[in-house]
Amino acid sequence: MHGVQQLISVGEFTDKICAAKDAQVDPDFVVIARVEALIAGAGQEEAQWRATEYAAAGADAVLIHWNQTARLNPFERSWRNGPTRFQWVVVPTTYYSVSRNELAKLGAKMVIYANHGIRSALSAIRGHVTVDSTGGFGRRRGARSVVCHRIFEQLQDVRRVSGLTPERLSL
Repeated sequence: MHGVQQLISVGEFTDKICAAKDAQVDPDFVVIARVEALIAGAGQEEAQWRATEYAAAGADAVLIHWNQTARLNPFERSWRNGPTRFQWVVVPTTYYSVSRNELAKLGAKMVIYANHGIRSALSAIRGHVTVDSTGGFGRRRGARSVVCHRIFEQLQDVRRVSGLTPERLSL
């Protein structure tokens, strides 16, 4: 156990990767192995070793879970020059100010903006709505709202483009 997060053994994790790849039917199916060693406090060497093992076990990409950009540079350099080549995925939740281009220069092949939309939405809501002293809501002066029919139009566009139908959405 490292830090507050317990890591499963590399053997157990690579067995899961192998099982996923063995069960693969669709060639477009991708296995992304998430390395938690940095968040768990196990250190860079442990994270690099795990990433290399996961790639060797068949992971199509490796996601490095970390919350500081400064630590990404040494990883990228050592992995790019290492014996095992793999696709590198990042989730810049805490280093959101780093541009997609900067991450690409570091070698990231995929950038997942996991909660950026909800953070932006919350910021917009805070900028638009006030809560008065009685707990009621009011609009801030100058705040503009999107009219409801525009919201419904956007949702229809999303459904059309994604192919999502009410039938496909039912469980």
